[in-house]
Amino acid sequence: MTICKVHCLRLARNDHIYGVLAIYLADDQHPTERERSLLDALAQEMSLALESQHLRGRELAMLSRLQQASRLSNLRRDLEREDTGIRSLLIAPLHTENQQLGNLVLWAVRPDLFTRRHAQLVAIVAGQGGIRRTARLFRRR
Repeated sequence: MTICKVHCLRLARNDHIYGVLAIYLADDQHPTERERSLLDALAQEMSLALESQHLRGRELAMLSRLQQASRLSNLRRDLEREDTGIRSLLIAPLHTENQQLGNLVLWAVRPDLFTRRHAQLVAIVAGQGGIRRTARLFRRR
């Protein structure tokens, strides 16, 4: 059987294009109206599943950010309430593409020690930690 035709259906929802469903057909094959209807329904269901997965990923990322903000808020309150001696605090998240690994935390007894440049450098270092973790995970698979 030689493939001579391709029947393509766009996988999209709400102006977001996820991809294309390609159906390969032999030269003598022609989808009936019923088969086209079924393929359209399949493409719609696949688009819905892809949109759902995309939204779920965004939801999980937002929940992670909210949890981190809550923890940082609690940490700030705890540090202010107790006499820890900490007067400067710099925290950068360590994460892979889709998983929060922890935080890189720097502290000092001197007030207002950390500058914007310190924050940028720590963010770069924390980002590299997440990248290395991701690379190790891929090597294990």
